[in-house]
Amino acid sequence: MSYNLKIGISLLILIVSIACNRPSKPVENSTKGEGKLIVKEFKTQSGKVFVVEVDHSAGASICTITISPQKFTAVNNVHRIENTDPLKDIFLADLDNNGFEEIYLVTQSAGSGSYASIYGLASNKDKSATPVYVRPISEKQKEKGGLFEGFMGHNSFKVEEGKLFNSFPVFKEGDSNANATGGTRTVEYQLIAGEAGWILEVQKIVN
Repeated sequence: MSYNLKIGISLLILIVSIACNRPSKPVENSTKGEGKLIVKEFKTQSGKVFVVEVDHSAGASICTITISPQKFTAVNNVHRIENTDPLKDIFLADLDNNGFEEIYLVTQSAGSGSYASIYGLASNKDKSATPVYVRPISEKQKEKGGLFEGFMGHNSFKVEEGKLFNSFPVFKEGDSNANATGGTRTVEYQLIAGEAGWILEVQKIVN
């Protein structure tokens, strides 16, 4: 066997050895069609799991979100949000302080208004998970003296100390969409049990 052939075989063995011993990493993103499918898992403190899939096959400015509850007592249906705005944030929270965390997803529209919306799925004592109904902002709430007076989007949701807040710039009459002059307002939401399910509604202004 020639010297060059020995060197070549040695290099091939070394390359194969490095490839086989390289530590594997969990794959979070995978390709689906022409778009991207992002898969993430969120585990609650009680050990239940929400698998969230975000499909951007339709384009960067729109997506379809699928939420699959797992490890609950009852067989859970898959929940789908079709053709919604791009996903901005996902978090777990126990807003009603009953010991069972909900999952919340925040989407943010593209464009000048950049409206943020929130969706939720609540645990029914870890037996099943059902959607949270979010009361829409009414025109009356946008009127003078209302909870959402001066609201024109550009809002953001966050959870602090187990409470959900929605903050937004206050637009006064005559303000352009890019220049709010009324300061910032933050409202607090509360998760309550309704007759047919869970409801997320605004309770009060906190600033």
